[in-house]
Amino acid sequence: MANEELDLENRKINQENFRNLHSLQYDRIGKLESQENYISSFVTGLSTITIAFSFISETFDSKLKYIVLPLIFSVANIIAILYIQKTRSFIKLHQNRAKKLRETFADNFQALYDEIKKPDSNKDIFNRTNYMSALHLIIAIIGFSIIYYFNFKN
Repeated sequence: MANEELDLENRKINQENFRNLHSLQYDRIGKLESQENYISSFVTGLSTITIAFSFISETFDSKLKYIVLPLIFSVANIIAILYIQKTRSFIKLHQNRAKKLRETFADNFQALYDEIKKPDSNKDIFNRTNYMSALHLIIAIIGFSIIYYFNFKN
């Protein structure tokens, strides 16, 4: 960016640079959400296949069926929960950057965003991140329940 294109003191920026910076934030959000959905789908699919396979197949050793496989998908689901929670903070970071760009360089543009208030997802316990985390937590609990039931139940 040339010096004449960006004037922070007078709050001016080249329109194309603003558009690119603003668009970049939402592109990054989209990529983070896609990665999050990919990991969630992969781990959910892996867990479903593992659960089904462990109950159908009789060729496996019972330790593999009732300890190793449930442990693998339980740990995978816990990792998915951690990834989903971490991704949310990066998504919020990019949303805040985009908002700051609008407030700093495009007051009229920001006024459009402020005109129609969106729900605050930080205050919503039923947001997408919490739903996905709850799903993975339930699957992890199922895995630990399988381990307990088939190995430690008297």
